[in-house]
Amino acid sequence: SNFITEIDGEAFAALSALEILELSYNRLITLGEKVFYELISLKKFVASDNKLVELPENLLSKLEQIEVIDLSNNELFQLPVNFFSASESLKSLNLARNKVKNIENLSLNSLINLEWISLSGNEIESVVTLQLMNLKELFLDNNNIKEISDMAFSNLEELSSLDLSGNHLTILSPDILTNCRKIRNIDFSFNEIFELSTDLFKNNENLLFLGLR
Repeated sequence: SNFITEIDGEAFAALSALEILELSYNRLITLGEKVFYELISLKKFVASDNKLVELPENLLSKLEQIEVIDLSNNELFQLPVNFFSASESLKSLNLARNKVKNIENLSLNSLINLEWISLSGNEIESVVTLQLMNLKELFLDNNNIKEISDMAFSNLEELSSLDLSGNHLTILSPDILTNCRKIRNIDFSFNEIFELSTDLFKNNENLLFLGLR
């Protein structure tokens, strides 16, 4: 680890061929809006284990080839409205162990090719409808989730793994998994569930693992 707290806007200006940028285990609080403008070949960006509180709206605007972003273990509670507007290529997003309370504040709906996302260890209290139609793995474990809307996962037809362990769920709507016909792994362990609906798993014939500890 180093002790970097800020990065000058021109620091990476000559690195147009750079594919992987690793900034984890520093002391970054934010990043300049234009710091990535010349990194047109970047595919993987890691800034985990910093002190990031907020990020500029246009930070990723030039990263049209980005596939992996890891911002885990920071202090982020939201992301700007158009933060991912140019990130259609993104496949993996790690936002675990931040301060997120509301998934809607992350502006995820433009991530049409996202396959993997972790929001583990945040402060999320409810889950509303997600638009991530190509998502395969979703980690929402160890939050404060008490409620999941009936349609929360209705668009996740490619979903294969769902982790909701370590939350405060008591009742599960019989419709939340209706469209998740490809799902193979589900973990509801360490919640406060006292009843399972007869129809909860009616369309989940491919399920291989079910955690209800």
